[in-house]
Amino acid sequence: MDPIAAYKKQLERNGTTSFKDKVEKTSEQLRESNPRWATIFDRMDTSHDGFLQLNEVMRGFKQILGAGSQVPEHALKDVFVKVDTEGTGNLDFKQFCDLAHKVSAYMMDHPKWAQEEAALDAADEKKRIELEKEQKKARESDIFAVLGLPKSKDLCEVEARKKRALEHAKQERRLSLSSAGNTIVRSNSGAAIGSGSRPESGNASSMKGAALASLGARRFAMGLKRSQVSIESTTSTTTAASAEEIEIEPDSPTKKLREAWERFSLSSARGRTKRQLANVRQLHLPDYLPQIRALGKHNAGCFALRFSPDGSQLAGGFFDGGVRIFDVDKGLQAHCMNLPKYKGGSVKSAEEHERDELLKAKYGEEHRPAPMELDQEVDLSSITKKWEPVTNVRWRPGDGKQNTLASVDTKGCLSLWDVPRGKEHRPSRCLTQVETGGALTSLAWTCDGSSVAVAGADKVIKLYDAQEEMGKVLFTAGQRLGETVAYCGKCTGHALKIVSLVAHPTTPEVFVSAGLDRQVLVWDTRAGTTPQNQISGLDLAGDAMDISRDGNTILTGSHRSKKPIEIYDLRMTEDAKPTLSYSWVGNETRSEGGGRWTTSLLFSTAWDGWENKTIVAAGENENLARVYQRPADAEEPLQLLGTLRGKGEAFWSSAISTDARTVAFGSCDGAVCIVDVTQN
Repeated sequence: MDPIAAYKKQLERNGTTSFKDKVEKTSEQLRESNPRWATIFDRMDTSHDGFLQLNEVMRGFKQILGAGSQVPEHALKDVFVKVDTEGTGNLDFKQFCDLAHKVSAYMMDHPKWAQEEAALDAADEKKRIELEKEQKKARESDIFAVLGLPKSKDLCEVEARKKRALEHAKQERRLSLSSAGNTIVRSNSGAAIGSGSRPESGNASSMKGAALASLGARRFAMGLKRSQVSIESTTSTTTAASAEEIEIEPDSPTKKLREAWERFSLSSARGRTKRQLANVRQLHLPDYLPQIRALGKHNAGCFALRFSPDGSQLAGGFFDGGVRIFDVDKGLQAHCMNLPKYKGGSVKSAEEHERDELLKAKYGEEHRPAPMELDQEVDLSSITKKWEPVTNVRWRPGDGKQNTLASVDTKGCLSLWDVPRGKEHRPSRCLTQVETGGALTSLAWTCDGSSVAVAGADKVIKLYDAQEEMGKVLFTAGQRLGETVAYCGKCTGHALKIVSLVAHPTTPEVFVSAGLDRQVLVWDTRAGTTPQNQISGLDLAGDAMDISRDGNTILTGSHRSKKPIEIYDLRMTEDAKPTLSYSWVGNETRSEGGGRWTTSLLFSTAWDGWENKTIVAAGENENLARVYQRPADAEEPLQLLGTLRGKGEAFWSSAISTDARTVAFGSCDGAVCIVDVTQN
């Protein structure tokens, strides 16, 4: 019998013509008038608590319609939500009857409900595939897309080789599947001929169909295993199509080795050296932070790290807008500035104080703001409000009376923070802030701490004098370097974004800047607003420049595979060439992973501030960070002290203490690793 006709007959049997008559009946009356429905309800109630959940209701309604009948699942789910007025997710027998009547009425009023359900299923599947693509794209750590940096030639070549490898692997897979199918068909045909009987056309076609079915099942299983797509798809065809859309990266010589690594794993030095790395301390952002729960750890990368002058504290600038201070000895986070309390900040913001005051005025002094529950839904609009990534941090040199830190962000805000030392039990505070008018990526204090220079996307170096009045610090705008328009081929400034900036350690008027235009410029404010020296040919992609203690040489780390670490003499005025060039391999005696030498496209490089003999470098491609020691002989390669592996996450920042006893590295997921450099 047709389901609609059965429903009409059921209405006639009950003697009712409206839903109002049925709703007004009690559960006992409904059970007496609908014994079949009562039996189905009791059969579905496996827990014997008198309630049915959504999946049990769906199976029960299918039995009401009859075996083999289709059910409008989307309409049934909507009606289930409306009938479940208390939101418990369970229906009693009275609500179950109400749902059955309403869904049956929907089927009567919508003769083409099957086509509508199919269209809704297709739309849901399309949304699911788009969501998987967005999640896959969000998991990819691309610092270039975050900062708007152009990719270097070496990186473009690496991506091109990767694309060719993927196409080659895909073509080989197709050829192997084709040859496997032909082998199966030939083997089945040979077996039939060898048996002495001539296969009929029907049998031959059936053997060929079985072979192709086996081949298709094998291909689907291989694609499902390699792509690891969701098993919740409605049909095997859609799942296979989704598996084919997801490209699989071919195995590299170090892939199996990287899978065995921890989040941060340390390997000992392979060269002959008296120093080694030890005591690894890992610092990870908490999972309960709302910005982490809403957008993931890939949106909280560590852009910059810097040790305090005494080496007891480590400051970091993060993509989620936080300026975090870590205790080096304890390996713990001590303060978090520039963030409100509910996002992990150590001090409440002005908005939070105002909110608490209003709540206290309304509910009394005993009011305590309730903490955010872990299962509470996160509002993205409130999370992303006033979110400006902190791109760089620098400690202010001084006489030691005050521990002061400066930070810059992508909004162009220069901030000055008072950071308590380890034994000081007081909160951190913001001393002053100033808007510079453009996105900033680098900053540097003068050697006497009287001025700070900032630079970024506007390609201009801006100087600010720090003046203390009545216990407060005020920033006063000073000179602007690099604003002059170039004429007659003379270099007057950077043509692209400035990514690194250092100050001379003994002369407060001298600065050195590096940009994406492959230029390193030397500035002297006493000689005007144009550069006094120029070095070309570098490929810096981040804060990968440091200056020596005497101010005569600089260390640079290029985003390329061929000799990325270079040292230049700033006293050379014409055709400046690197005085020393070092490869990433150093003095390794064998390749990392056993297949090929490892490489790293550097984002950050630094050396110690005392002897300038210990170098730290970190980047992407192999997700490695290394610590080197400069050899006594300039002709020898760098001596490798140790390698830190970041597994699946690239390193964006690195730092080394003044005495070269502690190094730190920051990754694109916000994790920070602190390592001690010890003597054997």
